[in-house]
Amino acid sequence: MLKVCDGAGDPCDSVCGGAGCGKCGGGVSCDEGAVTKSIQAIDLSNQSESILVVKKREIETIFNRVGIGFHILCISNNSLFKGIVACTFL
Repeated sequence: MLKVCDGAGDPCDSVCGGAGCGKCGGGVSCDEGAVTKSIQAIDLSNQSESILVVKKREIETIFNRVGIGFHILCISNNSLFKGIVACTFL
């Protein structure tokens, strides 16, 4: 017996169809059907994609700030080294 929707079709179930019936969930009467589960999976995937886009932007911002901080550190380190060298010749 093929069970695609939550109903057992032979090949069709009167409530939500079944395998080979031409109708498979997607309605109020069949929350456990393949169509309903597929729609839920697509919705979840779209939500996840939106979250990942936001997180990617946040990571790029942090990465840029770290790069700027590293550049400032290098400039400060260079200035400090020049100060040490100047002090040694006094």
